Amino acid sequence: MKKKKVKLFICYTIIFTIISLIIFYPFYSNGRSLILDDDGSRQHYIIFCDYISSLKNFLLGNGFSTFKWSIGLGENVIAQYAYYIIGDVFAYIGLLFPKSAYPFVYSFLIIVRIFFVGISMLCYCKYKNVSNYKSLLSAIIYTFCSFIIFASARHPYFTNPMILFPLLMIGVEKLIREDKKVFLTVIFFFCLLSNFYFSYIMFVMGILYALVMYIFDVKQKSIKEFFILVLKAFICFAIAFLMASYLLIPVVYTFLNMTSLNRNTLTGLYPIQYYYDFIRTFTIVKSYDFWTQIGVSSLVIILIPIIFKNYKEHKKELSTYTTIPNNKTYRYKLTDNKIDFYDGKGIVDTYTCISNCSIDKEKKDQFIIEYDSFIPINDNNKYVIYNIDIKATYYTFDTYPEKTDNEKIGIITKDKKKGLINKKGGLVQNTEFDDIEVTENYIITIKNGTANIYNKFNSKLTNNEINNIEEILPLEKDDKLYLYLTNKNNEKSV
Repeated sequence: MKKKKVKLFICYTIIFTIISLIIFYPFYSNGRSLILDDDGSRQHYIIFCDYISSLKNFLLGNGFSTFKWSIGLGENVIAQYAYYIIGDVFAYIGLLFPKSAYPFVYSFLIIVRIFFVGISMLCYCKYKNVSNYKSLLSAIIYTFCSFIIFASARHPYFTNPMILFPLLMIGVEKLIREDKKVFLTVIFFFCLLSNFYFSYIMFVMGILYALVMYIFDVKQKSIKEFFILVLKAFICFAIAFLMASYLLIPVVYTFLNMTSLNRNTLTGLYPIQYYYDFIRTFTIVKSYDFWTQIGVSSLVIILIPIIFKNYKEHKKELSTYTTIPNNKTYRYKLTDNKIDFYDGKGIVDTYTCISNCSIDKEKKDQFIIEYDSFIPINDNNKYVIYNIDIKATYYTFDTYPEKTDNEKIGIITKDKKKGLINKKGGLVQNTEFDDIEVTENYIITIKNGTANIYNKFNSKLTNNEINNIEEILPLEKDDKLYLYLTNKNNEKSV
């Protein structure tokens, strides 16, 4: 699996290098740089040279001036440069080069940014289990769209949101599918750090992406779960905002207090010409007002008839696979003692059965693991949970996980020993207990005649162990836990 990914990224690098040589070598051969004789030379290159030189002086112990008279009639350096360069991680590569090499470094970094646009798209495609061929095609189309070609030299930092947006979509997927918040928080942070305007645009698109994903991909929907998800996303954003606020707040404050800002124009709507240009720029590369530049690759237009042709074939192939209960990502086909798993695009993995395997319907008392990559298989009189992500058996139990009074955890059994598992497929308690009973707020375990009590957060409540227990019946009532105990002599107590 890792070798295939490495080959994919190597293949992308080779293709990127060939296309980049075709596009950019004529500049080099004619002694030209990518410093555009417009905003490039008047703003971006001057700011790059000044900021990197100032940073070098600071690192050498010469201090860093936060106010300069050379900016307009005198201006705050942090507030002005944060919009352009301070949040651009690629710019700091310039610290490794002497001042004489700045023209080359500035031009080289433009190409580096474009390269990482494709890397970002490859990461998104591989997270979505897209085939290598389709991932490579998507990355090339995305990387060399006309917006990138048009904007990369004119405004180098306009390339950064093209890098961050696929990563933002991965962050949204991780939050909704896996309940992982760190990646989304980090991406939020880099978005806010790079440029507040692009952050706002990316967040709007991210919200739309999340809504579509929630509507079509989430199996068990509820108003409560939806608002919990919104709250988690907001917490991720709030943490990222606080982390980035040292740069973000000065920039926004400066922007809102600019004398050139005409507040009468902030209506929320563009003039009618904008929407006309918006349609035209799907295929035409040209400078329009408001930076209206969609620039769909001509290759995409050629592929449209192929997409419609493949749709019918795909639908026919899809019908030959059986749906897996409570799984929206994968289907399966059982042939010759092997199970092929299909993700709607192609076969992603094959499980070889030991004996008489099957994927059964959900039982009434079965606890469901809400992770599509965990496939439940009955094989050789065992309940196997196969992990498609790592292409290997993840768990082997005696039978399927059983529901409890706590909807977030289920009881598992292995070699007649019991444990607990959660909705995401993580072990709450290892399979080492003789018996386990679960109420809404408590877990009671019995091992070698000793009972222990845990709260719903899996924290042990007391060190005073209850000994010589044979059977136990828990009852939760009026915020109290009653344990009806039977010892080895069949004596009962509460």
